[in-house]
Amino acid sequence: DELYQQCLKEDVLITPGSFFAPSGLYDQWIRLSYAAAGEDEIIKGVKIMGRILKEKNAPHTIQPLL
Repeated sequence: DELYQQCLKEDVLITPGSFFAPSGLYDQWIRLSYAAAGEDEIIKGVKIMGRILKEKNAPHTIQPLL
């Protein structure tokens, strides 16, 4: 997943939805894990991810996996 690779290069770890459903059901989704991160780290990571998405100029809708 391209977004995953770009975020990883900037030390932001996300999990592509494809990791959770080999059928491709969640390919358009990501999971953000923040249990071990402090508030400042979360804000920084989301800003970095936002910048990456803006640079790609791709429309993304971020919704939680339930």
